[in-house]
Amino acid sequence: MSTAKNNHQTNFLQFFLVLDPFSRLIFLGLGFASFGTVVIIVGNIVNYLTPPHLTLAAGDKTGESYIISEAIKKVIERRTNIQIQVEETRGTTQNIEMLSTGKAFWFK
Repeated sequence: MSTAKNNHQTNFLQFFLVLDPFSRLIFLGLGFASFGTVVIIVGNIVNYLTPPHLTLAAGDKTGESYIISEAIKKVIERRTNIQIQVEETRGTTQNIEMLSTGKAFWFK
């Protein structure tokens, strides 16, 4: 059985070595393109299956915005695959700071 594998590998190597340089280049290019296509497809599938994550900057835990944000989180997570994290902040200044650093997001 192992001699059959070695025979196929030898046949492929001999086939590749007898090709002219241009054909080798095309052969290698098609191989890399095929590999790249598979990597891109697998990456897209993994990205599709990974749930999106959202951070809400919501103010003080006793404030209305935090309580509303928690309610939104419960409804969204129950009905979709979006993961939401509600962050307690010191107020508007910290909310703006989190938005500017990318720790929280602003949607229009």
